[in-house]
Amino acid sequence: MSNNCFIPFKSDIADYWIPEKFPSPFLEKPHSLCKVAVYELQEYLKNPIDWDYDFGLNQPAGSLRIGKMFGVLVVRNQDNELGYLAAFSGKLANKNHHQKFVPPVFDSLADNSFLNVGMAELNEINQQIKLLEKSPNWLTAKLLLQDKKLKAKQEIAALKQEMKQRKTLRDQQRTVAKKEQSPEQFNLLNIELNRASTRDRQALKKVSKQWKLELDQYIANLEECSQAINLLKEQRKKKSHGLQQQLFESYQFLNHTGNYKSLRAIFQNAKPVSGAGECAAPKLLQYAFSHQFKPIALAEFWWGKSPKSAIRKHGHFYPPCEEKCRPILGYMLEHLL
Repeated sequence: MSNNCFIPFKSDIADYWIPEKFPSPFLEKPHSLCKVAVYELQEYLKNPIDWDYDFGLNQPAGSLRIGKMFGVLVVRNQDNELGYLAAFSGKLANKNHHQKFVPPVFDSLADNSFLNVGMAELNEINQQIKLLEKSPNWLTAKLLLQDKKLKAKQEIAALKQEMKQRKTLRDQQRTVAKKEQSPEQFNLLNIELNRASTRDRQALKKVSKQWKLELDQYIANLEECSQAINLLKEQRKKKSHGLQQQLFESYQFLNHTGNYKSLRAIFQNAKPVSGAGECAAPKLLQYAFSHQFKPIALAEFWWGKSPKSAIRKHGHFYPPCEEKCRPILGYMLEHLL
């Protein structure tokens, strides 16, 4: 493998202290050597030569442009030289590969990869579903069912309102009769009022049952028209699940002992968080271990406009994320921390 991602320090680091043990990347303050590497990388980010990406620094408020997380890993190479590696989180300018930066753990943009082929197949299924959902038979069945559901809801609601009003009148009759009639007369009236209440409940039950029978017919008609759509949706679900599992297995992380473990194995029974393995820290360690570099210290920083979803400030250092990175780094840095 080529070592062209190794970047020698331009700055004089002769007097910098080199830690004997790899510092935890989850510490708040990065190692001083990382700060030097970050400064050098940030100077490059101000005027990159082989790509163009708008980090949103000069964009007005409300712009969709946002910054990106970058990382550096200070390493000692096989020639005992001290330098650093650089990485970006996710993709940069819609690409996975750029000069000066380490490659991804798994290249999802590679030509003819199973992921691209699988996504194309899913898109084809989606197009077939959209076409079927525009067919006259399916649209008519759907609209008829919606119309009947609305009418059923309105009729039942109107009947309930009438029942409520009659109940109020019956309650008023009881109140007056209890004051003005003898107990025998009141009991007879109360029996008749209770019967009226029972008739109302039975009428509601009958209407509800009638509407259910009618709606079941329209539902059956829509289901018949939807059979091809449902088969395609089930096919899409299975294919999507299989593609996701294959993707989880394709992310194979290397630790310092030379052992590999998949994303699915690292997260064990839990489903890996979306984007796991795409952050800067795992990319850096993967490259270092695969080239027999000794990791010295790691740091990540945000470059560009802050996102709305999280607190990220331009140029500030941040530890690797908990949900995605901690399980992965826990394996990759096992026995080093």
